[in-house]
Amino acid sequence: MHTFSARWSDDVAADRPSRVTWDILPAGDDACKLVLTHDDFGGATATSQAVRGGWPEVLSRLKTQVETGAPFFIPAPPPA
Repeated sequence: MHTFSARWSDDVAADRPSRVTWDILPAGDDACKLVLTHDDFGGATATSQAVRGGWPEVLSRLKTQVETGAPFFIPAPPPA
């Protein structure tokens, strides 16, 4: 478990830190299940709305790295 304090924009930077919990659970003899819970936002905050779509991408990248040994790299967009 760790706190999460976003700083990518002023609206999320104004929110108090939230909590992220990672649980690894058994799933049969040769597998496990990773469960991520992001909570303790203190209501409907800018952070709670912003992270809704971000964690699936983070978990997908983590899965790719675990399965292939190679990081899932997306190049940064060119400057505007």
